[in-house]
Amino acid sequence: MEKVGGLSREIVVESCLEAVAEAAAMRVAREARAAVEARGAFTLVLSGGSTPEGLYRVLAGSAYDDLPWASTHLLWGDERCVSPQDERSNYRLAETTGLLERAVAGVHRMRGEDPPEDAAAAYERVLLTLADGIGGGPELDLILLGMGHDGHTASLFPGSPDVEERDRWVVATAEHSGMRRLTLTMPVFLAARRVMFLVTGSPKRELVQRALHEEDPTMPAGLVVGGARALTWIMDEAAAG
Repeated sequence: MEKVGGLSREIVVESCLEAVAEAAAMRVAREARAAVEARGAFTLVLSGGSTPEGLYRVLAGSAYDDLPWASTHLLWGDERCVSPQDERSNYRLAETTGLLERAVAGVHRMRGEDPPEDAAAAYERVLLTLADGIGGGPELDLILLGMGHDGHTASLFPGSPDVEERDRWVVATAEHSGMRRLTLTMPVFLAARRVMFLVTGSPKRELVQRALHEEDPTMPAGLVVGGARALTWIMDEAAAG
């Protein structure tokens, strides 16, 4: 682990997707125990996509039965505006892994089936009940993020005005690839106690360089890297190059 500008930055390279999931699970466990010991609760924000799916399956397994699940709140970083049983739903992805069968303190999904603006406002109220504000955003314990092939993270896409949003914690996006989405905003990511990126695959190699080392401000992922209070970046060798 290194310190950059007074902030904590941890960069981990693993051999394969399965090893990335195991390394991420160990760090989720570390953050969970520390949060519950310090504050009595742990807020974990889940991501969509194929890479975190492996992590969720590991956390659902017996090796992690001793985590403080009863003090853990599960949230989501973004969601497509679909029903929770739609195969495109990030909630549905987590549900299929068995993670949501854990006896947690709360499962707080984004209601993608509701009118988008109403759903965004309702989720912001959820965040208000779970976390104190710091620097314009809620102080959540651990946010899981990925990075798309265009450098987007959550549902903040390059060039979207939502990337510049600083007042709202949750927004309903314009259509992207024919679908509207709900997403947390940059103030939420930058206020989190720790952000953890999971990135895999050789097509991401150039983007990893731009986001992680250049902190490219044209990429939402690069903006999070450059401003996160504490960052863990876990990738496989294919992405690392």
